[in-house]
Amino acid sequence: MADISSMAAAATAQSQQQLQEQVQISLMRQQQEMAEANAAQLLSTLPDAPSADPAAGAANPSEAVGSLVNVSV
Repeated sequence: MADISSMAAAATAQSQQQLQEQVQISLMRQQQEMAEANAAQLLSTLPDAPSADPAAGAANPSEAVGSLVNVSV
């Protein structure tokens, strides 16, 4: 009789462990989906990058390099 009850207790503990793992995986997936949605929302708020096509009138970035020097202490 003790063997049957110990087997039942072990099976119950194993099923509880599996359920707990499934809940943790589900929560991790929800957190990942929320992070992805937040990242997509943040990316959508960024302005479009300026065109790198010189024919479109984009400024050459190398013209501005070194034009400002921070001398404050």
